[in-house]
Amino acid sequence: MYKFDGEWALITGASSGIGYEMAKILAAQGINLVLVSRNEERLCEVARELNKISDVIIMPVDLSVTGSATVLFNECERLGLSVNILINNAGFGIFGESLEQDTRDVESMLTLNMTTLTTLSNLFGRKMKEQGKGHILNVASTAAYLPIPYLSAYASSKSYVRNFSQALYEEMRMHNVKVTCLLPGPTHTNFFDVAFKEKKDDFLKWQYVMPAHTVAQQGLKGLFKGRREVIPGTVNKLVSFFAGMIPVSAVSSLIRRNFRLHIAS
Repeated sequence: MYKFDGEWALITGASSGIGYEMAKILAAQGINLVLVSRNEERLCEVARELNKISDVIIMPVDLSVTGSATVLFNECERLGLSVNILINNAGFGIFGESLEQDTRDVESMLTLNMTTLTTLSNLFGRKMKEQGKGHILNVASTAAYLPIPYLSAYASSKSYVRNFSQALYEEMRMHNVKVTCLLPGPTHTNFFDVAFKEKKDDFLKWQYVMPAHTVAQQGLKGLFKGRREVIPGTVNKLVSFFAGMIPVSAVSSLIRRNFRLHIAS
């Protein structure tokens, strides 16, 4: 599918879910991998699996910590790694009333979802611009299309990722650097375990959930074709399309009523 023999791809959130599936796909194409996650034990397992077909370097870094993106970039520079593919996949969400959420958790989420993603895109993007080639894939969510009650900060952070990626696409296209925003809907990952905890099963009852491997495949295909955005799945495409046509107040009110049922149960 892709031929980038000997080049390096850096994937954040690579220990599970979409990031892990992307790592497997890229490794099978002969692309060397820098895998980043705060779960060092799981990273070691993934490295042992993929080292059979590709060179793998793991970097156990908590990217929700301020300044961690610069530390990660500097380590790649120290090792002399030319990262031609950057996949900003790491992120998490917090479900519940905004005023009741732990301030430190929200700050960590916003740091990871927005600040780290922006810093990595800029630092590695500069190197790609100098080289006259490169690929950046930023993972947002269909939540980016709407203000979502009880996922207020998370949805807002994904709107930022979408807008930032759109703007970066325009800035970088003249330098032969491709920037793509991947906007998946509900996907089989550990996102729901973190965001919804004991409410996960109730929430998933009324969701169309896609396999992580399918989302990863479609995201990478769109990236290497130079697409501005990728929305995997027909249902998600329809949701994003109609989100722009229906009054925001009506949709947000409907979402609020549905979520309140889960909070009260």
